Amino acid sequence: MTTLLRPRSITALLLAALTLLAAVAVTAPASGAAGAEDERLTASFALLGPDPYPATGRVGGAFSTTGAVALDYLRRSLVADLGTVSAVGRVELVDRDATSRLTASDYTLWSSRDNQSYQRLDDWTLRTRQQDGRLVHEFTGLSAEARYVKITTRYDDTAFTFVVDKPAEDVRLFGTAGEPDPGAALDVVDSWKVTSEATYPDVERPDTMSAFRPAITEAPNGDFLIIFNTSTDANPGGEVRLIRSTDRGRTWGPSEIIAAPSGRYEGGSIASSRGMTTLRDGTIVMTYGEAVNHTRFNNREGVKFVARSTDNGHTWEGTDEPIDFPVPFREQFDAGGRMIETADGTLLLPVWGTRELADDWETNPRRSESGVLRSFDGGRTWPEFEVIGYDPHDPVHSPPFYPYVFGASSTEFAMQQLPSGRIVAEIRYENVVDPVRWQLYRSYSDDDGATWSTPEPVGYVAPAYSFAFAPCTDELAGGQSKLVLGARGITQLGKAIMAVSFDEGVTWQDPFPLEHPDGNDFYGTLGGEPDFLRLDDRRVLVVFQASDDDRPYIPPGDPGKPWHIMANVLEDAAPDECRAQAAAAGERQASTPNVFVHRADRAEWTWALSAKNAVHPAGTTVGEFVATQAPALSCRADQPLRLRDEDGRALDPGDTLAEAGVRNGDSVELSTAQPMARPFRIGAAELDVSPATRHLANWDDACAPTPIALDYRSRGLGLDVAVPAGEVLSAVQLRDSAGNTRLKQSDYRLWTSPDNVHFTEVTGWSFASGVDDGRIVHRFGDLAVADRYLKVTHPYTDAAYTFVLDDPREDISLEFAARACDSVVTGPVTGPLTIDGDGTTCVTGATIAGPVTVEAGASVSVRDSRITGPLTSSGATAISVCDSTLTGRVAVSGSTGPVLIGEADGHDCGPNTITGPLSLDANTSTIRVAGNRIAGAVTLTANTFASSAYLGGNRIIGPLRCTGNTPEIDGGGNDVTGRVSGQCAGL
Repeated sequence: MTTLLRPRSITALLLAALTLLAAVAVTAPASGAAGAEDERLTASFALLGPDPYPATGRVGGAFSTTGAVALDYLRRSLVADLGTVSAVGRVELVDRDATSRLTASDYTLWSSRDNQSYQRLDDWTLRTRQQDGRLVHEFTGLSAEARYVKITTRYDDTAFTFVVDKPAEDVRLFGTAGEPDPGAALDVVDSWKVTSEATYPDVERPDTMSAFRPAITEAPNGDFLIIFNTSTDANPGGEVRLIRSTDRGRTWGPSEIIAAPSGRYEGGSIASSRGMTTLRDGTIVMTYGEAVNHTRFNNREGVKFVARSTDNGHTWEGTDEPIDFPVPFREQFDAGGRMIETADGTLLLPVWGTRELADDWETNPRRSESGVLRSFDGGRTWPEFEVIGYDPHDPVHSPPFYPYVFGASSTEFAMQQLPSGRIVAEIRYENVVDPVRWQLYRSYSDDDGATWSTPEPVGYVAPAYSFAFAPCTDELAGGQSKLVLGARGITQLGKAIMAVSFDEGVTWQDPFPLEHPDGNDFYGTLGGEPDFLRLDDRRVLVVFQASDDDRPYIPPGDPGKPWHIMANVLEDAAPDECRAQAAAAGERQASTPNVFVHRADRAEWTWALSAKNAVHPAGTTVGEFVATQAPALSCRADQPLRLRDEDGRALDPGDTLAEAGVRNGDSVELSTAQPMARPFRIGAAELDVSPATRHLANWDDACAPTPIALDYRSRGLGLDVAVPAGEVLSAVQLRDSAGNTRLKQSDYRLWTSPDNVHFTEVTGWSFASGVDDGRIVHRFGDLAVADRYLKVTHPYTDAAYTFVLDDPREDISLEFAARACDSVVTGPVTGPLTIDGDGTTCVTGATIAGPVTVEAGASVSVRDSRITGPLTSSGATAISVCDSTLTGRVAVSGSTGPVLIGEADGHDCGPNTITGPLSLDANTSTIRVAGNRIAGAVTLTANTFASSAYLGGNRIIGPLRCTGNTPEIDGGGNDVTGRVSGQCAGL
């Protein structure tokens, strides 16, 4: 969940989205204040926001912010790229007006050579002056050797007071420029248009035709083939067309229609055309889809075709009927990258979409997923589908946070098989709670696509992309490669942006634009979607979509100019230079490794909030790494935390990352080092504008949570409550971090759910507001909640939060009360007693001589009773045993709700005397065994606790053994006469 501090004030005006913005490089004249000892440095700019951890926050794409930037706004940073490592001695910022709340103590300045790790700059002085009625902040005394300079303020509210209108003019850096750094980018050495009006001789108005999403391959006879769409995103009437070049791509013949809408869907379209490949046997395989938008982006369906040609693309089979998908899949979209043929002939086809239309699709559509189809017969049949990426907890895109309801999450992706045989996939991830939208996530397979690693955030922004080997990979030894990636320009709008990687896609460096043949600086916000074909020597042909319309804004109703397929030829470095580039990249990776760090419970979190990409010097200690990364993962850094490597080995906090064996591209896991039992879990539903259908996620299992702002962007606060058998939740109390809030009774709505799927609103509750030690307390009383899940919502969609749970586990408190029993067992009972799953059964004041069996689905409360005979429970909803004497074996297994045996504060439950063994096996909710006297062996095996387990204060006459429980067990103070082993060894 997003964690924030309380804002100081609010404003309705938001100057910019929380994303990286577009930018341009400029050289402006020095201001009159510049001295003769330094020069105005050329710089380009990017906005990074929020940037709560400036030491590791880096820009994920090209630099070029041109619009106004509010500095003191939601903890953002403005980053300058000087193009090369330079000596920086002074920085000036010019405000829009004459006043600002910002003082020297509000700023931090940072420098970096590589945009990977940033070092804080100290010993500078802030001077202020007025210039033409505008405030100037001048930072003097700097002594930085850096390519990148970052300016950050401490304010995380929206009440900005310092606005840089035009970064190109109003952000001035002075010093001495260094020698240009050539980097590892490829050079654009040629460009031309592939499609034109001549491409469509069969069309009455060829001047209206557009071409999108090209896929290119070389036929066995040397011809180059391109297929493309004539529309985008399943817009009606789209076709797939093919063009051919017999002169290595310089000229192209007229197009022919490969597929047109068949009438399968009213208003249907040929929706995609990516993934064409020439197999080793000379067969050309291409894929495309036929689809329809019933409701834009939210209710779509489609089928997939795989066509094959054995005559250099002149005729095709497979265009008549779609393939049989091995699993139900309502949307079947090509993922963007090309098919891969592995060494044994297996074909991998990247696809994405949604499997079904959810019942509540209008408010809570199923999230999309990415995966590969596998074929073992050259693409004729596709019997296997393997999921690579699926985030069921990704908040739905919906108004007011997005123009329309959209279930996109894990979407387009591209794959490449490396020299080692590993297949790397880079996935486009759609998310509206992470400021870095369209961030790439990386996964890999070492078994030809049969299984895949959990996707990790790369930190680079690249929607609608593909990637391939750069030519100089041929010159690299030891299985090393140079990858080149091309994508739609988001950080540089209206361009197609390329980048390179020397570490198998862990990092992408040196972004550079493709060129429009006409020299247009802007060629459409959808420009890009490239595909690659290796040419001779050190060159690669890139084809991509671009518009002839160079207007950044096209008015409604204006169709604009058509889109065309363009070609660029990229030339790679010479062999020695390429090897030097790879060596330099290797040195950077060793000295400042990129490490993926995630929460131990990330399966129950949205991707964007549960895993981060962290860059630290290799000499950083594990303890320092944890202290820096914990808050980024919503973990309190002042609590005991533990970092594990990919093998599950706990890393020594005193070791450096290098000493601990943490290398570039490694994945490490963060969790608490001290389990803590608690009666409830804390979670959230972000952007919860439809609370009846939005489920809760982001639970606090891995660690104690950082502060949570309640009235923030429609956040729903969630509780997963272990309500013991025979009880209900009667009250909830929330304590604010301060003494004032905008929240009042009429703002709140409460919801409950037994399954975290469908929520029902709670009515009839009471509300009280008070102040405790200067802090607002809100109490919701007169509840009678028996369901497991409780959600608290509010109407506020802005970011101006005013109610903060500073320490959520301490600032949320619950009260319980007895509930009416559906059936009661009391007094003397002789013979076997079976309790079925109908309602709640209360065994109160009973004396039972005989075995007691609790059946699946039953909820049982045993109080003040004596049972002589075994007590066996299998699959119960909940079971409580309080203030009772039991003679015989007690075995509780498979419970889906809380198991309470003995003392528990707030539940009027006292200790028991048990003569016989106690076993707790494969239960899936909270377990608490406390204060009992047990004459027999106690075992806890293979329990997966929803929130926690506690074993404490018991007198155990016999052995204690705990194995295979997840997470670990809290407790202590047990007096055990027998052997203690396994996970309970310290209890």
